[in-house]
Amino acid sequence: MRNIAEDNVVARSMIWRMYRDAGDHDYLLARFSARSNLLYQFWWNAQQAVEKYLKAALMLNGRPVNKYGHKLVEMFNEAQGFSDGLLPVLHCPPRCVIPNHWPVYNTRGFLPVAKFVEMLETNGDPNNRYRTFSIVTRPIHLFYFDELCFSLRRIAFPLDMKYSDGRTTVREELLEHRTVQLHERMGFEQNLESKHSDVWNDHYRWCNFAYFYGEALEKAEYPSWGGAINAEPFLTLSAPSKQGIEALSWIAENGFPKSIGKSIQSEIQKIS
Repeated sequence: MRNIAEDNVVARSMIWRMYRDAGDHDYLLARFSARSNLLYQFWWNAQQAVEKYLKAALMLNGRPVNKYGHKLVEMFNEAQGFSDGLLPVLHCPPRCVIPNHWPVYNTRGFLPVAKFVEMLETNGDPNNRYRTFSIVTRPIHLFYFDELCFSLRRIAFPLDMKYSDGRTTVREELLEHRTVQLHERMGFEQNLESKHSDVWNDHYRWCNFAYFYGEALEKAEYPSWGGAINAEPFLTLSAPSKQGIEALSWIAENGFPKSIGKSIQSEIQKIS
């Protein structure tokens, strides 16, 4: 199959604007949500950012994405297949010691990247915009998210296209320089009004070990956010009352997609 993005500069530019730049904005909103302790909004925007980066990478390397919908795991698996080891396999905690907080990273710091992608797909499911499912969010999840986005954004190029020097490919350049972003600027850096740029730039740089490692290491800040939120269906099923079950049954029938509604109705039947 021909990869149009390799020799069609218009195609590359369109994909970058439609997917990569849109993903940049979602990335910024996810970081803002994390800093503001808006947990559901963090997972939703994080899922959206990763989905757009993945779709950019796939399309720029000749893979259609219209069959995937919001299936991050399947897209990530395909991206791993053609990216030649450019995507990490294991998330690691930041390579530093943050006083009084390192034990948190040490005990929960290592996680397979594919597992975090699965968490993004689940917690950022479009149906969870309505707080359908309970979520657990830890400070370390911000580091996983930053690292994943940094890696995905790097492969949002036609990897077999000749690099600017004409002697190497983009793939070879990225393999040789593991910490380099060939996309020099984030999409939001070009579009934000100057009077707001300082505020949003602060959210972008806050505790960001993926993009600003030296600065984050020097400041040694700990992202004190996160927690567990139990969704309304879970709370109602855990402590059922007649009115609660009646309300949940009605909402399940009229407010949720059929598949989720049937699942909730099934749980109701178990306790009835």
